Amino acid sequence: MTAALSATLGATVCVFGVAVAPAQAATTVRIANAMPDAELRGVVDRCTGNQAPCATWVGTNDDDDDYTARRPLDGFLVGSVPAGVGELVTDFAFEWEEVAHRSRVWESGPDADGGYQVDLTVDVLRGESLTSAGALRDYLTDYYERDPATWRLDPFKQHGQPGWHDGTIAFWLAAPGVGVAVKLDRERFGAGDLLRTAYGIRPVTGR
Repeated sequence: MTAALSATLGATVCVFGVAVAPAQAATTVRIANAMPDAELRGVVDRCTGNQAPCATWVGTNDDDDDYTARRPLDGFLVGSVPAGVGELVTDFAFEWEEVAHRSRVWESGPDADGGYQVDLTVDVLRGESLTSAGALRDYLTDYYERDPATWRLDPFKQHGQPGWHDGTIAFWLAAPGVGVAVKLDRERFGAGDLLRTAYGIRPVTGR
């Protein structure tokens, strides 16, 4: 796990900006085994409509981060990302509230103190509870620890699929049981960067 995302076990564990009590802490695991191209292409086409996570290629520390960023993430391709996002790109897998997450994170750093800053996170979520766009919104309201009474979200559609966004987070239901979420650092990037990134994410359909 990279420096910006690792946390010392104690009173609270922080997973992608979400504080989780130790008793409910999500398990975060970096996927470490590269999958051959032929095998990968054979499975990603079947991913979009399935609730079970699909194969995701992830490099090791010695691999090219740009190459990692261009590979499919659980059946989805990430297109353009905002100029200025960090070059350190890492994939993670974990589960929270019976929903499987496959996440790709772009980080800047190290700074003068050796720390890293998360610039961009793309998250593919799969679970039986994600039955509708509304169910996905309710899940992410809890996951991001937002107050449903005050979290102002604007509706939008990504490739015809329903979703919502604010100035920092955009998410949509790609298929029943499958959601996609994008989160940007609001201090460095704007709403336009967020939506351009979201619109550039698409399911892998060709071989």
